[in-house]
Amino acid sequence: MVLPASAAILAGGKSKRMRVHKAFLELAGKTLMERILWELSPYFRDVLIVTNDPVRYRRFGTRIVSDIYPDMGPLSGIHSALVHSEHRYVFVVACDLPFVNGLLVKRMVESIEDYDCVVPKINGYTEPLYAVYARSCIRYIENCLLEKKLKVSDLFSQVRVKYMEEKDICNIVDPSTTFYNVNFPQDWAQAWKILSKSVSEQVAVPNIAETTPLFVTVVGTSDSGKTALVTGLVKYFTERGFKVGTVKHCPHGADLDREGKDTWRHAHAGATMTGLLTPEGYVIQRKQREADLGDVLGHFTGVDLVLVEGFKNQDYPKILVHGGGAWEGSVTGLIAVAGTPPPGITAPVFDPEDYRQIGEEIFKYLGLDK
Repeated sequence: MVLPASAAILAGGKSKRMRVHKAFLELAGKTLMERILWELSPYFRDVLIVTNDPVRYRRFGTRIVSDIYPDMGPLSGIHSALVHSEHRYVFVVACDLPFVNGLLVKRMVESIEDYDCVVPKINGYTEPLYAVYARSCIRYIENCLLEKKLKVSDLFSQVRVKYMEEKDICNIVDPSTTFYNVNFPQDWAQAWKILSKSVSEQVAVPNIAETTPLFVTVVGTSDSGKTALVTGLVKYFTERGFKVGTVKHCPHGADLDREGKDTWRHAHAGATMTGLLTPEGYVIQRKQREADLGDVLGHFTGVDLVLVEGFKNQDYPKILVHGGGAWEGSVTGLIAVAGTPPPGITAPVFDPEDYRQIGEEIFKYLGLDK
């Protein structure tokens, strides 16, 4: 059932306690933003993301609006949602709630009647960022913003609020799950545990420090300058305080060991994996014919970002290093072009040696907290 209302996801937080913007945290194959969009899509045709950094969120393919009163917190985000919505009522939710429930949202929208907002109340505390607001709130919010009263609770004293009581909520959902939000890394790990209890099969709960890192591929033809760009970006990200890993794709094969060496003999005796440990570090090699990038990235623990050189035919997020002419690889996931864009390709274009600007574009796309 499609509701006569809009939905707005607030994505304006700085995520200072997480190294990655919370909307981009992944839970069972979907980012938190994707999970919310998926849950709301059967009920709303008009869905907005409210953010002051629209480039980060263009990947989600939904309408994006910005604050009319920037840098004034979630109350300003609610105001922007109401002004830009196509309907009189708007369900507003923060982007860091992994377990939004569409049935509860539906009940809230249907119960607003002549009130200005419907706000859940759990254990005596309100949930203003999981609530329904009417456009009649706009002028009251504007007054609050102009008077620098930036708490959402400041609005409630001026409008007609219908509080949805805990007993009514419990008839529909488990409040401890539905209103669970992610502020710290350990909260995200706990969200995995909650998920594992809500599905029939066992869900492996990852260690917060051992999850697959964010990655970007750098693609182009042979000798186009891919390696130069990767090394330049590694230096740039490292100087910014990020731990960076790299992967080189060799579709035609490569010899990582020499015939007759001890590790070569181990492998040829039948060892699936071989390792070499030295005072400078270690190398692990696995013989696996059908390994993919995901298999490799799973080994990259303790890094914030992996730069991958290659995989031009895959639909991975990518920077294309190009000197002009046609491009025969995939353009899905294209973040930017370093050099001259191919005919018909629309994307941000940068000088291949402008590592700072290219790095900033990667920051925006992946939602990395700088």
